Amino acid sequence: RPPIFGLYNFWCTLSGLPMFLVPIIAWRAALAQRAPPPVMLWMIAMAAMFIVGTVEHAVGPGWCGPFGVVQMVTVQNVLQAGSLASSPMPLTVLVAGIPGMVFFFCQPATVKLVCQVMDGLVSPYVICAMGWRSRSDAYGRCLFAVMCASFPILFSSVASEPNICDRPYGAIFHATATHGSLVLLFGSVSLLRLQIAQSESKSHGKMA
Repeated sequence: RPPIFGLYNFWCTLSGLPMFLVPIIAWRAALAQRAPPPVMLWMIAMAAMFIVGTVEHAVGPGWCGPFGVVQMVTVQNVLQAGSLASSPMPLTVLVAGIPGMVFFFCQPATVKLVCQVMDGLVSPYVICAMGWRSRSDAYGRCLFAVMCASFPILFSSVASEPNICDRPYGAIFHATATHGSLVLLFGSVSLLRLQIAQSESKSHGKMA
């Protein structure tokens, strides 16, 4: 498919811009409630993931090197897990750096496999931990339900892409259905993570 206005994927680049509202809104809320450093670090990685995704839509896949979308998804997953587990930040950052380090020594297929294995190990913990820690908060339970509902929507849209992307409206499908499900997922995840942090901060304050 030829570039439009010099952009590798015009429609996905265009729809990627309003997606930045997710990390922007999350950042404003995090700063307002003075979220813990591990949560802020995760939000930096999440924002970087959105930026890298838009850049690669604009100039083509592979231009971001070790900071590609596949790696950044895993990085933010690991940082999220680290913040939930209250693990030492240096250790969390070290583990999160594995996909980037593997990039310099292995073929792209191996990098993708490493990221898939890490995501497969980390993601279930993140989901279970967020569900458990939001169980006593009504707003948190609603956000967790939205987060869980967004997974099948995202997976079904991604699974449909191989049969749709070669058609004339394929790029628009990714720009709308897939990007919309990503907004739903990470919007709910970021709000839920902040809600958990805020609820636990209040609980600790009462205990003190």
